[in-house]
Amino acid sequence: MTGVFIDSTEFATWPAALQTQVMEQILGSRETAAKAAIGSVSAPPDLTGANEHFAELSPGQARDFLAGCTAKTKAAIAVMARSETRFFHMRDVAIDLSVPVSELRGVWSGLTRRLRTVTGDVDAYLVYWHGDGIYDGEEDDAEYVDHVGELTEMTHASFRKALAIS
Repeated sequence: MTGVFIDSTEFATWPAALQTQVMEQILGSRETAAKAAIGSVSAPPDLTGANEHFAELSPGQARDFLAGCTAKTKAAIAVMARSETRFFHMRDVAIDLSVPVSELRGVWSGLTRRLRTVTGDVDAYLVYWHGDGIYDGEEDDAEYVDHVGELTEMTHASFRKALAIS
């Protein structure tokens, strides 16, 4: 038997775009590859001290968080919470909100402001973004089309509970 073997721990450290390209070569489809690559993403690297600000929302905090959000922000959270795992694709949020990925900056800043209000932590962050963004097209004309994001297990479960997603 011949082949190329890549340790999953090493693979998880590669930029998301490279993971997707490798999976595309193996599986033959960009869509299938992107879905497969998301399953290979591991926990965030040890950021030594920074992880203390990666939000761990309780179900009560998740309810408080949602109570102060706009409909657009709640819809974005619902997309993340509906994911089978704590990982999600930015493009799924964009599709649900009917906007291009490039127009989600306001949503992310709104999430961050709300999170910092609920937690009282001025350095808190809700989403850990894995690797580089995913681009479609030639280098000079490439369009930013996706990124793999992650919530903590507790936050993901708390949003699912607050939104009654089973």
